[in-house]
Amino acid sequence: METQHWIDEAYDCQYLDPKQTEELTEELLQIGRMLNSMMDKASLFCGQSNHVIRDKPVEYLVNTDD
Repeated sequence: METQHWIDEAYDCQYLDPKQTEELTEELLQIGRMLNSMMDKASLFCGQSNHVIRDKPVEYLVNTDD
């Protein structure tokens, strides 16, 4: 994950100490679990898809034989 990479980079550059790195990594993992759970239950968050096209059809090709 990109965020994990930047946490590791910040630690390697000594912007974060080991405790901060561990805390951020745990928060990152928790957020990942929540997002995965939301994806597994997408219908609860997004509603049912009725697959209806609401736009009116548009003629894109114009007859140029005139």
